[in-house]
Amino acid sequence: MNEGMRVRDMERLVLRISPNLRELLETRARVNQRSMNAEAAAILEQALDAGPAALIRRALEEYHQLGRKISNTEERRQYLTGRRDEMRAAIVELMPDERSADAVIRGYEAERAKDEVDQQARIEQVKSHASDIPDIPDIPDNLKPRR
Repeated sequence: MNEGMRVRDMERLVLRISPNLRELLETRARVNQRSMNAEAAAILEQALDAGPAALIRRALEEYHQLGRKISNTEERRQYLTGRRDEMRAAIVELMPDERSADAVIRGYEAERAKDEVDQQARIEQVKSHASDIPDIPDIPDNLKPRR
């Protein structure tokens, strides 16, 4: 889900829909007290969380999380490569078009790589701001609380 995600970090999608579908979307958005955009995104997320897409997403997430637990870089690479082949075979079963399966995996891996780069950038930003904080001088003994 995209809760807490900044609007400028989200992808933009222009969608053409019939006037009837727009009216249904507008009514549903009003009932759920959301904008039409938020309602359409919620409907898409709900639809994608069901069926093969959800299985693929959960499996890819598990694959990624297990890979993170391996501290040795070379072992992690070997593990992920082996698991990637297993994941690809499982995805091909759900999506017979092998190019689509490869696209799903590449898209997921690109998303994860971007997340890791963003996380590393945030860590570096925090570190750089931490160096801006002046050192706190030692408190003289006569000002320390008595116990």
